[in-house]
Amino acid sequence: MTDLDWRIEMPGLSVTQVHPAFLGILRLGRPQGTEREGYMSILGHALPQQPNIMVGQDRRLFWLSPCEWMIEGVPPAIVIDHVQALGGSRHYADMAAARTIFEISGSVARDLLAKGTSIDFHPRAFGVDHCVRTLFVQVGVLVARLDDGPTFRIYADRSYQAYLRDWFSDAALEFNRQDHLTS
Repeated sequence: MTDLDWRIEMPGLSVTQVHPAFLGILRLGRPQGTEREGYMSILGHALPQQPNIMVGQDRRLFWLSPCEWMIEGVPPAIVIDHVQALGGSRHYADMAAARTIFEISGSVARDLLAKGTSIDFHPRAFGVDHCVRTLFVQVGVLVARLDDGPTFRIYADRSYQAYLRDWFSDAALEFNRQDHLTS
């Protein structure tokens, strides 16, 4: 296993480090009418306007704050060309090299995540396509729920990669016990 293939696999739990090809932050003034439609045409989805919502699968758009979104899966050149053509107070930052992503799935995924944050990951409180910025084991992250599997993703600064790997490795030990697997 190379450094790029880091993962934990056990019954009921999978934690895999994912490396995004394209990931960026888009900041705009309040987009209106044709500007909003223009972003929809290049991104494949409308920019989410509701807090803590994610849209899309191959191209994911995450609401971060009013007028700020994280974009995954869209080549930066496409977004940058569009932003430059519009001018004004708009900004796109390519963050692919600055972020690390951990994908957590399986029957105990919610329990593992609950060890690191106070967010309620129960499906009634944190449904599919929800995302939230929070502290996870004292690291500022974005957590998103991708599906009913349940599958979650944690997006963090790359500088915390080793720390998060160590934390996941240690925290997952609890779920590898035979008495936990049979109850």
